Parts: sequence; C-alpha cells; structure tokens
Amino acid sequence: HVMAVGNDRNIVATGCGYNGSNNDFLTVKYSPDGRVLWSARYNGLADGEDSAYALALDSTGDVLVTGVSAAVGGGLEFATVKYARDSGALRWVKRFNGPGSSSSIPRVVAVDPSDDVLVTGISEQGPAHFATIKYAGRDGALRWQSRFDGPNPGGAYAEAMAVDAAGNVLVAGSSNQGFATVKYDGASGAHLWNQVYDGPAGGSDFATALALDSAGDVLVVGASTGTGSGFDYATIKYAGANGAQQWVSRYNSPANLVDQALAVTVDAADDVLVTGESSGGDSVDFATVKYAGATGAQQWIS
Repeated sequence: HVMAVGNDRNIVATGCGYNGSNNDFLTVKYSPDGRVLWSARYNGLADGEDSAYALALDSTGDVLVTGVSAAVGGGLEFATVKYARDSGALRWVKRFNGPGSSSSIPRVVAVDPSDDVLVTGISEQGPAHFATIKYAGRDGALRWQSRFDGPNPGGAYAEAMAVDAAGNVLVAGSSNQGFATVKYDGASGAHLWNQVYDGPAGGSDFATALALDSAGDVLVVGASTGTGSGFDYATIKYAGANGAQQWVSRYNSPANLVDQALAVTVDAADDVLVTGESSGGDSVDFATVKYAGATGAQQWIS
C-alpha cells in the first residue's frame, strides 16, 4: 500500500501478504538497488485478515506500521507494530479498539520530534469518531488517547495527520459531511481547537489530506460540493496557533464535473501545491494547482 525512503536511501514498503489462508501485514526493506534486506510479517491475535495501511520511520530509521487487524470475537482493531531498522526484529505491538466499538480502522501513523508514535483513524463506538492515540516510541506504552465526534455528533472520519515542531498533532477528515480539522496538545491529547468547513452549496465535503507550513499553519484539502459544479477542490489555510481561517480557495475544472483534491504540500517559500483527479468529460486527468501561501491566490494550474 505505502512506502518510505530513509535517510540511508533504503526503501521500506508495507501492505499485506497471503499466508495460505488469509492476509498478514507484510513489511519489506530494500536496498537502493532493490535487494531485499529483510521482510517481516504480523499475524494478529485472531489469525484473521490483517492489512497494513500506513508506515513511518523514526529518527533512527526504525519502522512503524499501522493497519487493520481482525479482533478476537469479531470486528476490527488498530494494530501498530514497531520493527528494528537493521533486522526487522519486532520491537513491540499495540492494539486498540474503542470500548464498545464494533470496528476501529486506523488511517495514518506519524512520529513526533521525540520519536513517540501517533496513530489516528476511525472508531465506531456509536457514531463513528476520530480516534487518536499516542504511544511511547521506546516501548509502546500508552501516553494518551483522544476522540473527536465533531460539533454535532453523527459521524466523524479521520483521513490525515501531521505533527508540528512542538509535537502537537493535527488531524483532518470529515464530520457531518464537512471538512473537520482538530489540533491536539502533544503532551496530553487535549483538544486545542477544532474547525469545520462547509462548502457554499451545503452538500457533502470530505477532507483527504493536510500539510503544515514552516510557521505551523495548517493546509487542509479535499472534495467539496460546489454550486452547480459537482465536487470541486477546496483548500483551506488555518492559523496553527488558534485555528482561525486564513483563506479558502476552490478549483473547478473547465468540464464542470467532479474534481477531488487528494494531496497537498508546501514549498520552500510556503506556497501551496495541491493535486488530485479532475474529470475532463470523457476522461479523468491529474490536476495540480499552486496557490500563494499568504493569500490563497491561484498561481497556476496544470
């Protein structure tokens, strides 16, 4: 499913691999010339379906993998695994399912400046909600766990996460069909602020990705229902300190059909690059947009 390149130029990839009866997490480390250095499998407690969804590398090159794992007694749980950089030896495994939850599905794993580990995803305990967990990088001890239901509970789905320079945690997704963005205190998991964006048409809006600029301000992108234009790209900038909205920019393709922003990054000048898929009428294209970081003004579209 996903891969990362370490400071040593080695490549780590993770996903799932068939074990003869079902799938396990399968994580493989390759040298820069493609030689397999090690591979590691994780088979969950229920010996059922296990699939890795995300990975991150800590500052030493150790490998963090998170994914969904069949739970004993039914349902799905988060499973987060840490592997040693050089050998793939298992350092620790931690599992999570919200109390009374039928299924918990992780989406992202990240590492903070202290090499502690953050995982976020969805837990279906009543209405679905963001479930965000911090583990000690050294041994996987639970630091905190925090949930976000949205301002009007009815279904909140986490999709993206980033950690700022102070170790605070930003999570974005959707809540009640609007973009939802939450900032958590890195030390305690307390909510520092949250914001929900509803597009101009009042329809469905789904955040898919976020990024932080050099000041710690937050860029969130996704698909947002436009007025007579189907889904459009929507890009929002929030002040990292307090969540105040700085600007919103939208992109609708010439075909006036479905446009879905799927990724965002910032360049060295803190200008914003957004890319995704855009319907051209008889095909689906890549569409990449550059915005001025300070104002959200569109610089170019390709």
